[in-house]
Amino acid sequence: MAAGQIEDEEAGAVLALRTAREPYPLAPEPTTIVPEAIRIHLDEHKYTQPELAEALLLTPDEFDRDLVAAPRRYSNVVSLFSANG
Repeated sequence: MAAGQIEDEEAGAVLALRTAREPYPLAPEPTTIVPEAIRIHLDEHKYTQPELAEALLLTPDEFDRDLVAAPRRYSNVVSLFSANG
């Protein structure tokens, strides 16, 4: 078998994970940990938004848009199979 290839049995397991569904619908959960961590770093540790953005390898605009501004989606719900997350 060439490097990077998987056995048929492994491929079946990957497909099963990709198509697995919860037995009943789950409501998205609001994000709580990330906003609280950001608040603590800004308020208690006195970091600036540009400093936190740099630490997270984000531009200040990305940091503001994705982590500070009102969320447009639930950031703790991530699709492992979608390019958009």
